[in-house]
Amino acid sequence: MPDRVRQQLRAELQTDEHSSVAIADSQSVKTTEKKGQLYGFDGGKKVKGRKRHIVVDSQGLLIGVLLTEANASERLGAIVVLNEARDKLSKLEVI
Repeated sequence: MPDRVRQQLRAELQTDEHSSVAIADSQSVKTTEKKGQLYGFDGGKKVKGRKRHIVVDSQGLLIGVLLTEANASERLGAIVVLNEARDKLSKLEVI
């Protein structure tokens, strides 16, 4: 569903269906629950919890997201998200 919404919004904005620019970012989020869920410690930010890896297009529309332990590598998280969103990034030129 998010793919269809993104395509419709890009059509309304009169831009190509596939963006040539993607922005990757990650954010560590504090959580208190540990029971069988993703949980870790981000030493750089001193946060116990989870990390969100997000890729958006040039309009800020969501392309892909990955949830990991907070101690997961930001670089590897971005690689996984970009790899899984490969078909949506067919015209990608800049990250």
